[in-house]
Amino acid sequence: ARVFIFTTGKDHFVRLYGVTIIIGVAYGIMWISVPTIISEYWSTKNFAQNWGWVIVAPAAATYAFNLVAGYLYDQQAILHPSPHDDEPNDCVGVTCFRNAYFFAAGMACLGGLISFFIIPKTQSWWQGIRSFT
Repeated sequence: ARVFIFTTGKDHFVRLYGVTIIIGVAYGIMWISVPTIISEYWSTKNFAQNWGWVIVAPAAATYAFNLVAGYLYDQQAILHPSPHDDEPNDCVGVTCFRNAYFFAAGMACLGGLISFFIIPKTQSWWQGIRSFT
């Protein structure tokens, strides 16, 4: 969805609302399903500890991604300075955030690829668990 907005080369911020809604719904669905996944995968014995790690992971990733996005924005601000002389490190337009969004899209694809390779391993693990019951 992010790549769709920035590949057109136009400054249509209306599309940003739609993409934001899609990302928000996906994030909400994730937080609804994660407690069930945790309790099924690791059982409820150490649920609080596992839930704590699941809560910390997005916060740590958000911090790291914000650092990368800020760095990429600063690089674009140097290449495409603002037309106003009073704001030298300000960048205006889609080009300022394009690299950051491509980075985020690449990381999302990498996460999907990792998930694709993890699924067969978890299926064999589940078959082992089911054989004990």
